[in-house]
Amino acid sequence: MAAPASSHGMIEALASTLLDVQALIDAAPASSMLLDRDGRILTINRAGAARLGLAPAQALGLYLFDLFPVEVAASRQRRLQAVTASRQPQVFEDHRDGQHYRTSAVPVMDRDGEVCRVAIFSEDITAQHEAERLLRDSEAHYRFLAENSEDVIWQLDRDMHITYISAADQRLRGVARGAVLGQSVFSLFSPRGQAILARVVAERQQCLEQGLPLPPTLRFEAPQQCANGEEVWVEVVSTRIDDAHGVLCGYIGMTRNVAERRRYQAMLEDANRQLREQLDKVSALQAQLQARAHRDALTGLYNRHYLHETLPDLLAQARQARHGLALVMVDLDHFKQINDRHGHVAGDLAIQTAARLLIERAPSRSLCCRFGGEEFLVALCGLTPAAVCAWAENWCAELADCVLSHQGVRIALTASLGVAWQPQHGDSEAQLLERADQALYLAKRRGRNQVCVWAADEVCALRA
Repeated sequence: MAAPASSHGMIEALASTLLDVQALIDAAPASSMLLDRDGRILTINRAGAARLGLAPAQALGLYLFDLFPVEVAASRQRRLQAVTASRQPQVFEDHRDGQHYRTSAVPVMDRDGEVCRVAIFSEDITAQHEAERLLRDSEAHYRFLAENSEDVIWQLDRDMHITYISAADQRLRGVARGAVLGQSVFSLFSPRGQAILARVVAERQQCLEQGLPLPPTLRFEAPQQCANGEEVWVEVVSTRIDDAHGVLCGYIGMTRNVAERRRYQAMLEDANRQLREQLDKVSALQAQLQARAHRDALTGLYNRHYLHETLPDLLAQARQARHGLALVMVDLDHFKQINDRHGHVAGDLAIQTAARLLIERAPSRSLCCRFGGEEFLVALCGLTPAAVCAWAENWCAELADCVLSHQGVRIALTASLGVAWQPQHGDSEAQLLERADQALYLAKRRGRNQVCVWAADEVCALRA
């Protein structure tokens, strides 16, 4: 008797569904099969059949445990019995021929709740197992390096609490690791160090809020707190850890003891400071020696050696700028008598008095020198002949108004002055000095305590 049309349609639909299910199972990369309670293969996908070295059609109806070595078959049969008895899935891993597999055995119940089938799903996890092994090796290697490094290695969560810290921290600060884990990173630092860390964190947060670029690594120095209450200065290097979406996960970093380096740096800075002080002293001494080499010890005026070094430059500058340069030769009158009557101390006081008056009354851009003994020379730059003569007359008069008192004796001071200027009276150093000296000699011959300007006819008359 033929089946009703409706039943025939249901059978076709069921067959189509079974084909679809089989196609879906075959498409899965993992091995899958369905066994009866005795271990015979009822259905199997292509991956499972390929692992057994068979075509799917060839595997159907075979006793699964006949396809394994004896020792493997026995263990698999025990697992099938355990699944059937417990009616609970089991997951196990095994290693065969250099490959690693993860297998799930799932009981299939009938309407009465009895196990009638067992579904087996097995996947090759060799690549995953190798990756896990490499990761374990890498972690072991990292931990070995971290635990044996003199630098402290640490990791923080996003709230800056310590999730890992290496044994070097206890060696550095004397604080047990158990007392550190879970604490804020601020707990590692002394109050001074906490202030430095807070400033660093605040500056970084400010940059984030302003959208400024941040360096990948943060580096700073700060003191940490030791168990005995002392401080130890460390250098901190920290790197931010973000997830794939750029969200902060935490921080990883390193702390290095820099106390010795800072001590040597302080010693070096102190040595440099002392060296700078010594160099400053040497420079000061050199300046003093140079000043002594150029200055007259009694009066503080430039000496004759400095005059001969400087006067050629003054003459060259005067020629280039086309302004006058006058030389005024000064000689104290009757100086020998002052020494003979009142002693050399009085003579020195007379020289110092005249020098002080020259310093006080000399115009700017002038050069005052002690030429020798009781003689002085003043170089006046940029003055007209009339201004030079006026200055010389005024100075001569002021000196005559000075009265030197020595041991209760009043000593009058006067001087004779001779003047010569460039270019009218000469253009060389030797010529100007000679003519200023001739003018001075003329002032002496005329009675002293006066100023004479060099004139060729008067000098010739004097010689005659």
